[in-house]
Amino acid sequence: DMDLQAVPAEGLTLTAGLSFTDGKYTDFPNATSYAPTGGVATVVNADGNRTVNTPRWTANSAVNYEIPVSSGKVILSGSASYTGKFYFSADNRAFQDDVFLLNSRLRWEAEDARYHVSIWGKNLTDKRYFAGFNISNYGDLIQFSAPRTYGIT
Repeated sequence: DMDLQAVPAEGLTLTAGLSFTDGKYTDFPNATSYAPTGGVATVVNADGNRTVNTPRWTANSAVNYEIPVSSGKVILSGSASYTGKFYFSADNRAFQDDVFLLNSRLRWEAEDARYHVSIWGKNLTDKRYFAGFNISNYGDLIQFSAPRTYGIT
């Protein structure tokens, strides 16, 4: 796990993070497994399988730049994040592929910070991924992520 923050110039902040995890089950002979359509649970040997919700790699970075103006400040910011493939169950049947996300924001803030206006965008590449995945004897219940969203607040 590694984190970095730098302020290379006045008003400019850069941050980054990187993490590696090698999660595997070493002794899990009685893992529960369900078919995608539901039904009776079966028992499987998950020895050697990847651990649940554990991507090998995750990474993030962000840029934040504050520009003083006569009425306060303007803040430009952007972020990127990467989450590697991971599994939702010990049997490693259901998984989420790699996800790369980009977000941005342009914000004006009054000198006293009481007022602000932002124009923002999230998931700018419009990546479709699982926001939730529940495996049960009723079947796989899936919730997808929000699409590209943007707004003014």
